[in-house]
Amino acid sequence: HFFNQRFWHFFCLSVVYDLASFFRVVVLTLRPYPFIFFVATLAFFIALIVLSVRLVLIFPAAALDAPGTGWNNALEDSKGAFWNIFRVFVAIFLIVYAPYLVLAGLVAWIVAPSMSFTDVYPMEILFTLLGVFSVVAFAVAASWFYMQMGNRLNTAAG
Repeated sequence: HFFNQRFWHFFCLSVVYDLASFFRVVVLTLRPYPFIFFVATLAFFIALIVLSVRLVLIFPAAALDAPGTGWNNALEDSKGAFWNIFRVFVAIFLIVYAPYLVLAGLVAWIVAPSMSFTDVYPMEILFTLLGVFSVVAFAVAASWFYMQMGNRLNTAAG
């Protein structure tokens, strides 16, 4: 059945990430209050990172319709692996976006000193393409972690 419990786990986690974008907009309204803005932004990113790292196994489990797909099983299977998963995701981020930031800085410095990075249209296209590549790289890493750690997720409940 299409709307089974596993589907709803996957769907709800996707909605949580979409709501994170909305929360980011709310935090931006705090800009006139620099200290509160800083604390709210820091708390938001820390919570998002912890949530993403701890629940990374649920996406491949839901995609494969694993019998034990659930929040608790994903948290249990990833217990003790936070820093390993975090390091891999940081490495992917740096490999994908560090060259872009260097290139964008050079373009902004040479071509358009008075423009921001996003005002240069070809750089926006490159950033979008890198976004697609990073999503694929994160999905591959999540799938690899799932294969290594997905014990409870692969076991039927009951």
